[in-house]
Amino acid sequence: MVNLALIGTGRMGLIRMRCMQSLPGVTVSHVIDNNSESASRLATEWGVKNVACTIEEALALGKVDGFVVSTPTGSHMPIIRDIAKHAPGKHIFTEKPVADNADDIGKAFQIAKEGNNMICCSFQRR
Repeated sequence: MVNLALIGTGRMGLIRMRCMQSLPGVTVSHVIDNNSESASRLATEWGVKNVACTIEEALALGKVDGFVVSTPTGSHMPIIRDIAKHAPGKHIFTEKPVADNADDIGKAFQIAKEGNNMICCSFQRR
């Protein structure tokens, strides 16, 4: 079983939660959001027991194999930095765009590489 942490509880977070909960072999083990009420509400709705406001808090609660970032673009860089710092070797699935500009996208991939984290960037047609 793969334990994934969902970061972000907005519209795309809910869409990602639905998708991940339908995948065989995948458990959404953590919901992370700086709005603890929103995180608790989504976690309760979907039966996820671990709720945290930060990457570091989430890792203290239990095993995480990877992170799904479903937050606004401007928050991706700090989240990628936190994952690389606190969860080296854990992989990252993020919404597009990875960052606000090409330089920062390159930096995000470099930060992940230095932390031995791989980034997969989502692209969907709406």
